[in-house]
Amino acid sequence: MSITKLASKAILDYNFGTTVYTPATTLYLGLSKATIAFDGTGLSEPSGAYGYTRMPIVNTGKVAWTVATDAGLLSNINEILFPEDTGTDWGTIVQVFLAASSVVGTADVWYFENITSKLVQVGTQVIFAAGALQISMTNT
Repeated sequence: MSITKLASKAILDYNFGTTVYTPATTLYLGLSKATIAFDGTGLSEPSGAYGYTRMPIVNTGKVAWTVATDAGLLSNINEILFPEDTGTDWGTIVQVFLAASSVVGTADVWYFENITSKLVQVGTQVIFAAGALQISMTNT
């Protein structure tokens, strides 16, 4: 899992007192058929004409995410279900991301790099179990 340039800048500016940071009250989980760059560009989402949409996740309190552990890790509390692919294959999903907007564009918050690629065909529903999305901030 990686943080985008926009999100890392916002967190750094906030922690060092140069700006106020207000996290989005809703995040949107999306699927990408292409590799996402550090600046959040490069993603390629499936067509919305065949059931695909970014999935909203309420981002307030402890509704959607666990409290971060001492190891700097948190994860989703609830299962996240995408709609079923209804018309043509969505393609091979190679990355998953969180964005602050439901509108197709950039992955502006986090992106998950180390997922197993999956071909999403007609009739398939993409599901992320509780705890499957793990977000961490650690020193390396």
